[in-house]
Amino acid sequence: MMKLVIILVILLVISYPAY
Repeated sequence: MMKLVIILVILLVISYPAY
């Protein structure tokens, strides 16, 4: 469960600058 949250956070951080 926690791993899923961590993956979601990483994806957000990676996609943020891409914007």
